[in-house]
Amino acid sequence: MQTSVDGLPVTCIRACPADYQLIAASSSDGSVTIWNTVGAKKVESVIQAGNEINAVDYCSDGTCYATAGKNARIIVYDSLTNGVQLEINAADEDSLDVLKSGHSQRIFALRFHPQHKSIFITGGWDRCIKVWDVREGSVIASLPGPYICGDAIDIQGNDILTGSWKAKEALQIWDMGTAKIIENIRLSDETATQFFYSARFCDCSRAVAAGGSGTNTVHVLRRLSHEEIGTISGGGKVVQAMATTSGGLAIASGGLGRNISLAVLN
Repeated sequence: MQTSVDGLPVTCIRACPADYQLIAASSSDGSVTIWNTVGAKKVESVIQAGNEINAVDYCSDGTCYATAGKNARIIVYDSLTNGVQLEINAADEDSLDVLKSGHSQRIFALRFHPQHKSIFITGGWDRCIKVWDVREGSVIASLPGPYICGDAIDIQGNDILTGSWKAKEALQIWDMGTAKIIENIRLSDETATQFFYSARFCDCSRAVAAGGSGTNTVHVLRRLSHEEIGTISGGGKVVQAMATTSGGLAIASGGLGRNISLAVLN
């Protein structure tokens, strides 16, 4: 399945919750291609000229998907027609209310709420996580601080997980309602640098997993106690991507090591 005619990288892949035979793949050439994995058939492709798309995700029932990237705009598409359902512009340079406007720099992560199909979160270089409601087409909450440089946000219930690209206190859990930090999750080796590119809730949200360029390892940590359940080595190379199964009991990770590692939580 060739996604880019220019040979540019695939930046994100998501399976459709309503039909796991369908996947959406974004590329830095500004395209999103919908594929049917049975027979490797291209279903549809949309192009955002001049953009580099870093993130794509489906809503919980698969009726729409959203994209975000270099131009800091967010576009929500109808899955049936692939037409634009909602477009959210980047922040105006003269905007006085940063928390209620769109993003001001490139976006690297976008994640729909697994239980509420209209809610999704985004994060990027402007150090502000934003919570959006598709029905309103606007920001409903903002979490200032996290510096997101990869697919390093997740949401479960009222909790938002962020993995920042910084040396310390990079892994945090926030309360969506109050926009406050409720937990700073620390590595067992507090001298280790973190610099996370990926982060996910796992073990039914009782634990979190995060990987990046600090230790070149995925760390799986219990919430509250911060006990390290286990690690997945990146082979001395940067960990750039990670995925979990529903419930987060199985984890896949990969990066510059050119291998995909699989692990199951006991």
